[in-house]
Amino acid sequence: MELGFLNSVYYVKTESLLSDDDFNALKRLEKSLFFRYLKTKDYGYGSKYEELDEIIAQELINTQNEINKILDDTLLTDTFYILHNITNIKIVYKSIKYDTEITNFDNVSSFNKEAIFQALKYQNYKLLPENVIPLFEAINKIDSSNIQFALQEIELLTYRFYEDLINQSKYKKQYRALIDYIELEKTISNLITFLRLRKRNEKISKLEKSLFENKFITKDVWLEIYNKNDRDVINKLHIYFNEELTNAIRVFLDNNDTKQLDQAITKYQTEQIKQLSYDDNTVGPIVYYLYLKQLETLKVRELYYAKWKNNYSLRSRWKCLYI
Repeated sequence: MELGFLNSVYYVKTESLLSDDDFNALKRLEKSLFFRYLKTKDYGYGSKYEELDEIIAQELINTQNEINKILDDTLLTDTFYILHNITNIKIVYKSIKYDTEITNFDNVSSFNKEAIFQALKYQNYKLLPENVIPLFEAINKIDSSNIQFALQEIELLTYRFYEDLINQSKYKKQYRALIDYIELEKTISNLITFLRLRKRNEKISKLEKSLFENKFITKDVWLEIYNKNDRDVINKLHIYFNEELTNAIRVFLDNNDTKQLDQAITKYQTEQIKQLSYDDNTVGPIVYYLYLKQLETLKVRELYYAKWKNNYSLRSRWKCLYI
């Protein structure tokens, strides 16, 4: 893996993302010209430019395919887009459980809909990449009598599976930035789970079952502060998070303000992932580029729906607060 060359390529590619000027132009355009402008920037190249979701999905698929071709390996993108895969596995799992139609399938996926369906419905793994068959075998062993428990287990198993793949990879050292990225994702997921369950006054046992194992903030820390007062919670979290994020958590605990919390989480994540990009001996610069592409899609979506979908409630993949 020629990291020096790859990293220099993706350092440069960060400059090719949609700029502030592009977003200002999109703000001024009528709906009929919004997609046309994206087409002039080759954003979503290969899509029909009829629906925003289709355009965004195609842009992410193009990015995914480009990196897979350069690396001749899908592990980096499979892991980075892990939440897309988890979402699709859950969608198909629930459709089988309740005998309903599969809807809202995310096209930014490492596995197609039929491959997941065959694997989970009939234990037919022939359509899956060989290296992920153990993951689906493990999912098929989950007790499905409690659907919420089963969905949590799918998420836990999938994260653990890809961490193991990275640790077994011959590029383990180069991929350590990817491990750091996963740990950050799990940290934020645990924070959101903690806040959500605390607001609902759920039992601590439910929190314990829902948390990811995490190197940055261990399960014990979350469990220790779960039943503490708000001040004690903030004081403890201030050890781990910066002042801006802990202030946003305090405001959320006071008045349920998710907007400030969403913004603080995004800023915190961006700063942390940018730090990964400074290590030229890892895939950090590529991970940072992929992350910026995710932010770019969120900005495009936010702008579009703010203009033409007044009642639309945007929920990003890492900032969801289902409270």
